[in-house]
Amino acid sequence: MMNTGLGLAVTVDNTALQKLSRFAKVFPNNVDNCVRKATDFAYREIIRRTPVKTGDLRKSFIKKPLGKFSYGIVSELGRGRNYSIFVEKGTGYYSEHPHPIVPKNAKMLVFPILRGNKIVKWIRTKSTKGMHGKFMVHRSISPTVTRLTDLLRKEIRDMWGD
Repeated sequence: MMNTGLGLAVTVDNTALQKLSRFAKVFPNNVDNCVRKATDFAYREIIRRTPVKTGDLRKSFIKKPLGKFSYGIVSELGRGRNYSIFVEKGTGYYSEHPHPIVPKNAKMLVFPILRGNKIVKWIRTKSTKGMHGKFMVHRSISPTVTRLTDLLRKEIRDMWGD
């Protein structure tokens, strides 16, 4: 075999190796911090998008740590009044499984019409179409993913120094 004098040496600069080692030690904590900040952002977005009648639904959303790098936002109205899923996804014809809303054990459905906290009149009907979903959680997903991505990119840039 003939030696042409062409070669390649692959090395890692010692300062870059130290920088990478330091990065690996603190990065998990910084990622958890970014996830927590993104969860706070998602919580504010959900609250902002949630309709207000009595304020109970907005107050029902809480943040819960689920473990390292994981946080949750849930609605807990309590006492069997958890209607947040119906506000989110809609009811009747506007739900995932379209159907009219009809009474189960009565001849008619009865709804109060409110102005403020005062009942103005009562509506009686044999069926109703339901209500459109508000999608306050669903519409908060995309901006939250964008925020988390931006936070992580900034964290990497700040830590790496480029």
